[in-house]
Order: sequence, then C-alpha cells, then structure tokens
Amino acid sequence: MRLEKQRQLFKNKQFTYLLGEQVLTQFSYSLVSFSSVITVFKLTKSNFSVGILLLCFYLPSIFTAMLAGMVSDHFHRKKILTVTNIIWASLVVVMAFTRNNYWLFLLITILIQITDEFFQNANAATIPMVVEEKNLISANTIFSLTNYLCLIVGSISVGLLIRFFSPAAPFLTASLLVYLAAFIVSRLSFQQKIVM
Repeated sequence: MRLEKQRQLFKNKQFTYLLGEQVLTQFSYSLVSFSSVITVFKLTKSNFSVGILLLCFYLPSIFTAMLAGMVSDHFHRKKILTVTNIIWASLVVVMAFTRNNYWLFLLITILIQITDEFFQNANAATIPMVVEEKNLISANTIFSLTNYLCLIVGSISVGLLIRFFSPAAPFLTASLLVYLAAFIVSRLSFQQKIVM
C-alpha cells in the first residue's frame, strides 16, 4: 500500500516539480551553511565569531516566522517560492565575493535567513495543495527524508568543492542550483485561495 502511494506521488507532475525544487534548495542550503562556518573560522580563527554566525542563522526566524506565515496566506505561494529562490541565490552570489569582510558576511547571512523563512513557510504550505490528502503522509515522509539526505551529501560536498575548486565554489554552486530551483518551481500549477 505504501509503495503504491509513492508511485502515485511520483506520477504527480506537480509533486515532482516541488520535490525537485526541494532537493536543489536543501542541498544548496547545506552547502552554504557548512561553507559559512568554514569561511568565518578561517577568517577570524575565533570560535566566538562562529557562534555569532550561528546566531545569525537562527535569530531571524524568531522575528520573521509570523510575518512569513501571513505573507504565505495573502500571496500566491508559487510566486513567493520563485521570488525567494531568486533573491536567495543572488544573495549567495554576493556572499561568495564578500568572504573576507566578516561584518558584511554576517549581514548577508541575516538577509539570506530572512528570505529562507519566507521560502520555508510557503514551501511547507504548498505540499497539501499539490498532493491528495490520502497521500499527504507519504509526501511529508519523502520530503523529510530528502532533507536529511541533502544535509549529509551537502556536508561531504563542501569539502570536495573547496579542495578541488576554490572556497567560493560551494557558494556559487548553491547559487546556480537555486536559480534552477526557481525555474522548476515556476512551472508549478495549483489553485490557492488567497486570504484578503
């Protein structure tokens, strides 16, 4: 029964678009997260500075989560996903070339996390709109599994990209992948009731 539901999900073009976008964005997020920690430690040689970076990853969510949820209800989620992917990818390009400026790097990190909060809210709320209710548990399971796999593969890939290319390579790779994700998600088609 579970395998049958999974087959149904992968026959759903809208689900595969959303899942493809999820894989690209989560893998890219892992690349940027691990690369940022490495970058800040190399730049400052300070564990405290890395701690400040991690605060910049988590604090924005506290202040923007409610607003991001409201935006997700008041605007079409396909547009939110497309626009936030483009903004996120563009900020990461800037991040790649400002790695030697600690404070600017932190500022861009905060902007990236704010953008990601809007993306994550819209992304989670889109799953029930492209999947039938009977397949929703299977869909959420697949999404959770891909998150963990992207985290693992991303952490391994960072070291390889830095070693064989350059310290900027993980950032630029992530940016390109998320631009691609923006294109994929722009192909989504679903009905959404907009809250006025």
